[in-house]
Amino acid sequence: MSYTLEAELDITPNGKADPDYLGWEIKQCGVRYFIKFAPKSVVTLMTPEPTAGFYREAEPEAFVRRFGYPDQSGIALIIVERVQIAPGKLTISLNAKRTQKLVGAELECDPDDLMLELPFTERRRGVEMKIIVGDGPANVDQVLVENVALANRWYRQLKDGLSYEAIALEAGTSKRRVQQLVDLAFLAPDIVREIVNGTQPLGLTSDWCLRHELPAEWQSQRQRIATL
Repeated sequence: MSYTLEAELDITPNGKADPDYLGWEIKQCGVRYFIKFAPKSVVTLMTPEPTAGFYREAEPEAFVRRFGYPDQSGIALIIVERVQIAPGKLTISLNAKRTQKLVGAELECDPDDLMLELPFTERRRGVEMKIIVGDGPANVDQVLVENVALANRWYRQLKDGLSYEAIALEAGTSKRRVQQLVDLAFLAPDIVREIVNGTQPLGLTSDWCLRHELPAEWQSQRQRIATL
Protein backbone atom coordinates (compact mmCIF):
# COMPACT_ATOMS: atom_id res chain seq x y z
CA MET A 1 0.00 0.00 0.00
CA SER A 2 1.00 3.66 -0.21
CA TYR A 3 0.30 6.71 1.88
CA THR A 4 -0.79 10.26 1.24
CA LEU A 5 1.72 13.08 1.19
CA GLU A 6 -0.37 14.92 3.77
CA ALA A 7 -0.10 12.05 6.22
CA GLU A 8 3.63 11.63 5.59
CA LEU A 9 4.20 15.31 6.44
CA ASP A 10 1.93 15.03 9.50
CA ILE A 11 -0.38 17.78 8.21
CA THR A 12 -3.51 18.10 10.33
CA PRO A 13 -6.72 19.96 9.44
CA ASN A 14 -6.60 23.68 10.24
CA GLY A 15 -8.36 26.90 9.32
CA LYS A 16 -5.18 28.92 8.80
CA ALA A 17 -4.49 30.67 5.51
CA ASP A 18 -0.72 30.23 5.97
CA PRO A 19 1.14 27.59 3.91
CA ASP A 20 1.23 24.08 5.41
CA TYR A 21 4.80 23.01 4.69
CA LEU A 22 7.88 24.99 3.62
CA GLY A 23 5.80 27.66 1.95
CA TRP A 24 3.47 25.20 0.19
CA GLU A 25 -0.26 24.75 0.70
CA ILE A 26 -0.99 21.01 0.84
CA LYS A 27 -4.54 19.69 0.87
CA GLN A 28 -5.32 17.43 3.81
CA CYS A 29 -7.29 14.23 3.28
CA GLY A 30 -8.54 13.63 6.82
CA VAL A 31 -5.53 11.78 8.26
CA ARG A 32 -4.74 13.35 11.62
CA TYR A 33 -1.72 11.29 12.66
CA PHE A 34 0.45 9.27 10.30
CA ILE A 35 1.68 6.82 12.94
CA LYS A 36 -1.85 5.88 14.00
CA PHE A 37 -3.19 5.86 10.45
CA ALA A 38 -4.67 2.44 9.60
CA PRO A 39 -6.53 2.68 6.26
CA LYS A 40 -9.03 0.06 5.19
CA SER A 41 -8.35 0.63 1.48
CA VAL A 42 -5.58 1.76 -0.85
CA VAL A 43 -4.51 5.38 -0.45
CA THR A 44 -2.45 7.10 -3.15
CA LEU A 45 -0.87 10.47 -3.74
CA MET A 46 -3.17 10.96 -6.72
CA THR A 47 -6.88 10.45 -7.28
CA PRO A 48 -7.67 6.88 -6.13
CA GLU A 49 -7.93 4.34 -8.96
CA PRO A 50 -10.49 1.52 -9.15
CA THR A 51 -9.29 -1.76 -7.66
CA ALA A 52 -11.57 -4.05 -9.69
CA GLY A 53 -13.77 -4.22 -12.76
CA PHE A 54 -13.09 -3.40 -16.41
CA TYR A 55 -10.53 -0.72 -15.51
CA ARG A 56 -8.28 -3.28 -13.80
CA GLU A 57 -8.97 -6.10 -16.30
CA ALA A 58 -8.20 -3.99 -19.39
CA GLU A 59 -5.74 -1.22 -20.12
CA PRO A 60 -6.64 2.34 -18.96
CA GLU A 61 -6.81 3.41 -22.63
CA ALA A 62 -9.48 0.81 -23.34
CA PHE A 63 -11.46 2.04 -20.36
CA VAL A 64 -11.31 5.64 -21.60
CA ARG A 65 -12.33 4.62 -25.12
CA ARG A 66 -15.35 2.69 -23.87
CA PHE A 67 -16.64 5.06 -21.21
CA GLY A 68 -15.07 8.42 -22.06
CA TYR A 69 -16.67 11.21 -24.07
CA PRO A 70 -15.38 14.46 -25.60
CA ASP A 71 -15.27 17.53 -23.42
CA GLN A 72 -17.97 19.83 -24.78
CA SER A 73 -17.15 22.86 -22.61
CA GLY A 74 -14.37 24.20 -24.81
CA ILE A 75 -15.42 22.79 -28.15
CA ALA A 76 -16.19 26.20 -29.64
CA LEU A 77 -12.70 27.46 -28.86
CA ILE A 78 -11.12 24.64 -30.88
CA ILE A 79 -12.34 26.05 -34.20
CA VAL A 80 -11.32 29.65 -33.46
CA GLU A 81 -8.28 30.68 -35.48
CA ARG A 82 -7.98 34.35 -34.51
CA VAL A 83 -9.84 37.09 -32.66
CA GLN A 84 -9.36 40.74 -33.53
CA ILE A 85 -10.75 43.64 -31.54
CA ALA A 86 -11.19 47.03 -33.19
CA PRO A 87 -13.14 50.02 -31.92
CA GLY A 88 -16.76 48.87 -31.79
CA LYS A 89 -16.13 45.64 -33.72
CA LEU A 90 -15.12 42.09 -32.77
CA THR A 91 -13.89 39.86 -35.62
CA ILE A 92 -13.65 36.08 -35.10
CA SER A 93 -11.96 33.95 -37.75
CA LEU A 94 -12.65 30.19 -37.79
CA ASN A 95 -10.15 27.51 -38.80
CA ALA A 96 -11.50 25.73 -41.88
CA LYS A 97 -9.91 22.33 -41.21
CA ARG A 98 -10.97 22.21 -37.57
CA THR A 99 -14.49 23.34 -38.44
CA GLN A 100 -14.72 20.66 -41.13
CA LYS A 101 -13.57 18.01 -38.68
CA LEU A 102 -16.08 19.20 -36.11
CA VAL A 103 -19.10 19.07 -38.44
CA GLY A 104 -17.91 15.82 -39.98
CA ALA A 105 -18.39 16.95 -43.57
CA GLU A 106 -16.50 18.78 -46.26
CA LEU A 107 -17.04 22.53 -46.25
CA GLU A 108 -18.08 24.26 -49.42
CA CYS A 109 -18.11 27.91 -48.54
CA ASP A 110 -16.36 31.18 -49.15
CA PRO A 111 -13.53 32.00 -46.69
CA ASP A 112 -15.49 35.10 -45.69
CA ASP A 113 -18.22 32.77 -44.40
CA LEU A 114 -15.77 31.62 -41.72
CA MET A 115 -15.36 35.14 -40.43
CA LEU A 116 -17.79 36.64 -37.92
CA GLU A 117 -17.98 40.39 -37.44
CA LEU A 118 -19.84 41.40 -34.30
CA PRO A 119 -20.51 44.96 -33.15
CA PHE A 120 -19.98 45.66 -29.47
CA THR A 121 -20.09 48.43 -26.93
CA GLU A 122 -17.84 49.00 -23.94
CA ARG A 123 -19.11 49.40 -20.40
CA ARG A 124 -16.55 50.28 -17.76
CA ARG A 125 -16.49 49.77 -14.00
CA GLY A 126 -13.26 51.26 -12.69
CA VAL A 127 -10.35 49.38 -14.26
CA GLU A 128 -12.70 46.62 -15.42
CA MET A 129 -14.15 46.79 -18.93
CA LYS A 130 -17.18 44.77 -20.00
CA ILE A 131 -17.73 44.11 -23.71
CA ILE A 132 -21.39 43.84 -24.68
CA VAL A 133 -21.61 42.05 -28.02
CA GLY A 134 -24.45 42.80 -30.41
CA ASP A 135 -26.50 45.81 -31.35
CA GLY A 136 -29.54 45.00 -29.27
CA PRO A 137 -31.26 47.46 -26.94
CA ALA A 138 -29.14 48.93 -24.16
CA ASN A 139 -29.77 47.92 -20.58
CA VAL A 140 -31.20 51.21 -19.33
CA ASP A 141 -31.26 51.76 -15.57
CA GLN A 142 -34.86 52.92 -15.27
CA VAL A 143 -34.51 53.74 -11.57
CA LEU A 144 -31.59 56.06 -12.28
CA VAL A 145 -33.40 57.68 -15.22
CA GLU A 146 -36.47 58.31 -13.07
CA ASN A 147 -34.35 59.74 -10.26
CA VAL A 148 -32.61 62.15 -12.64
CA ALA A 149 -36.01 63.33 -13.90
CA LEU A 150 -37.26 63.62 -10.32
CA ALA A 151 -34.19 65.63 -9.30
CA ASN A 152 -34.81 68.13 -12.11
CA ARG A 153 -38.44 68.47 -11.07
CA TRP A 154 -37.51 69.07 -7.44
CA TYR A 155 -34.86 71.61 -8.46
CA ARG A 156 -37.47 73.57 -10.43
CA GLN A 157 -39.73 73.53 -7.38
CA LEU A 158 -36.88 74.84 -5.24
CA LYS A 159 -36.34 77.67 -7.73
CA ASP A 160 -40.06 78.44 -7.47
CA GLY A 161 -39.68 78.92 -3.74
CA LEU A 162 -40.74 75.58 -2.25
CA SER A 163 -38.73 74.32 0.70
CA TYR A 164 -37.12 70.91 1.03
CA GLU A 165 -39.71 70.05 3.67
CA ALA A 166 -42.61 70.98 1.39
CA ILE A 167 -41.21 68.99 -1.54
CA ALA A 168 -40.61 65.97 0.69
CA LEU A 169 -44.15 66.18 2.06
CA GLU A 170 -45.64 66.36 -1.43
CA ALA A 171 -43.49 63.48 -2.70
CA GLY A 172 -44.10 61.32 0.36
CA THR A 173 -40.41 60.99 1.16
CA SER A 174 -37.87 62.44 3.56
CA LYS A 175 -36.16 65.81 3.42
CA ARG A 176 -32.79 64.04 3.42
CA ARG A 177 -33.67 62.03 0.31
CA VAL A 178 -34.72 65.17 -1.53
CA GLN A 179 -31.42 66.82 -0.60
CA GLN A 180 -29.49 63.77 -1.78
CA LEU A 181 -31.25 63.32 -5.11
CA VAL A 182 -31.52 66.96 -6.15
CA ASP A 183 -27.80 66.98 -6.96
CA LEU A 184 -28.60 64.78 -9.99
CA ALA A 185 -30.16 67.87 -11.57
CA PHE A 186 -26.65 69.28 -12.02
CA LEU A 187 -25.18 66.41 -14.01
CA ALA A 188 -23.34 67.28 -17.21
CA PRO A 189 -25.57 66.95 -20.31
CA ASP A 190 -23.42 64.19 -21.83
CA ILE A 191 -23.63 62.17 -18.60
CA VAL A 192 -27.42 62.52 -18.61
CA ARG A 193 -27.46 61.41 -22.25
CA GLU A 194 -25.42 58.30 -21.38
CA ILE A 195 -27.83 57.47 -18.55
CA VAL A 196 -30.85 57.80 -20.84
CA ASN A 197 -29.15 55.63 -23.49
CA GLY A 198 -27.97 53.08 -20.95
CA THR A 199 -24.28 53.56 -21.78
CA GLN A 200 -23.10 55.09 -18.50
CA PRO A 201 -20.41 53.26 -16.45
CA LEU A 202 -21.83 50.21 -14.70
CA GLY A 203 -20.94 51.63 -11.30
CA LEU A 204 -23.06 54.75 -11.79
CA THR A 205 -26.29 53.76 -10.05
CA SER A 206 -28.86 55.48 -7.86
CA ASP A 207 -27.41 53.77 -4.80
CA TRP A 208 -23.94 55.09 -5.62
CA CYS A 209 -25.29 58.61 -6.13
CA LEU A 210 -27.02 58.51 -2.75
CA ARG A 211 -23.79 57.49 -1.02
CA HIS A 212 -21.42 59.88 -2.78
CA GLU A 213 -21.35 63.60 -3.45
CA LEU A 214 -20.63 64.55 -7.05
CA PRO A 215 -18.63 67.71 -7.79
CA ALA A 216 -20.54 70.60 -9.32
CA GLU A 217 -18.02 71.18 -12.12
CA TRP A 218 -18.85 69.07 -15.17
CA GLN A 219 -15.31 68.04 -16.07
CA SER A 220 -14.72 66.91 -12.49
CA GLN A 221 -17.93 64.91 -12.71
CA ARG A 222 -16.70 63.16 -15.85
CA GLN A 223 -13.38 62.34 -14.24
CA ARG A 224 -15.03 60.99 -11.09
CA ILE A 225 -17.62 58.91 -12.93
CA ALA A 226 -15.00 57.50 -15.30
CA THR A 227 -13.45 55.65 -12.34
CA LEU A 228 -16.64 53.72 -11.58
